[in-house]
Amino acid sequence: MRTASRRLFSFAPFGGTAPSANAYVSIGIPTAVAFADANRILVRNLAALGLVAGLALAAAWVGGNLFIVRQIQVLVGATKRVAAGEVNVRTGLPQGQGELSQLASAFDQMAESLERAQERRLQEEELRRKNYQLEQQNLVIQEANRLKTEFVSMVSHELRTPLTSIQGYSELLIEDEQIAGENRESLAIVRKNADRMLGLINDLLDLSRMEAGKIDLQRTSLDLARLIPEVAGALRPLIEAKRQRLRGSTLGKRCRLCGPMQIV
Repeated sequence: MRTASRRLFSFAPFGGTAPSANAYVSIGIPTAVAFADANRILVRNLAALGLVAGLALAAAWVGGNLFIVRQIQVLVGATKRVAAGEVNVRTGLPQGQGELSQLASAFDQMAESLERAQERRLQEEELRRKNYQLEQQNLVIQEANRLKTEFVSMVSHELRTPLTSIQGYSELLIEDEQIAGENRESLAIVRKNADRMLGLINDLLDLSRMEAGKIDLQRTSLDLARLIPEVAGALRPLIEAKRQRLRGSTLGKRCRLCGPMQIV
C-alpha cells in the first residue's frame, strides 16, 4: 500500500490565446523534492547557529568564571579574612578600568589603611605601656631617693654626736702640757680626722639639702699644697701598719706629720 506524500501544485488555464475558463492544467511535485535544497541549507544554518551558540555559551561561562566569579570569590574571601582581623590581606587582583578591578583596588586601599591604623594603635599601646613602666620605675626611684635622704640625714646626725665628743677630748688632750712628741702629733691627726669626718658629714647634710632644693652649689678654690700633706698624714697609720712608704716623684719635702715619708 503506497503512502500518500504531500505535494505542491501549480495551476494554469488550458488553451492558447483564448484560454478556456473551464479547463486548467495542474502540475504537482512532492514537497520533499521542492524543499530539499532549502531544507538542506536550513539544517546547515541551524547546525552552524547551534555551534556558534554553544561556543558563545562556553566562552561566556569560561570568561564569567575567570573574570567575574573568581574575582568575586577572591573579594568575598578577602573580606571575610579582614573581618576576622587579618588586616594584612590583599586581593592580589590586577588593576584595571573594570568595576571589579576598581572594587578590588578600593578594597586593597581600605585594608592598607586598616593595617596602618592597627600599627599606630599597637605603637600607641606599646608607648603607653612603656610610659607606665617608666612612671612606676620613677616612683620607685623617688621612694628610694627619699629613703636614702632620710637615712643619710639620720646617720649624719647620729655621727655628729660621737665626733663632737672625739673633737672635744682630743682638744683637751692637746692642751695638756704633759703630752708631747709623737703623742701630740697623733692627737693632732685624730683631731684633724675628726674635723674631716665632721666636714664629710656636713657635706652629706648639704647633699640632702640640695636634693630637697634648700641649698645651691657654689664654686670655691682648693689649696692642694695644704690638702696633700693632710691626706698623707691621715693615711700614715695605715701605711706604717702595712710597712709601706709613700714617695713623691717631683718634690722632696718632708712633712712634719708624715715623718720619713716623701710626698708631692
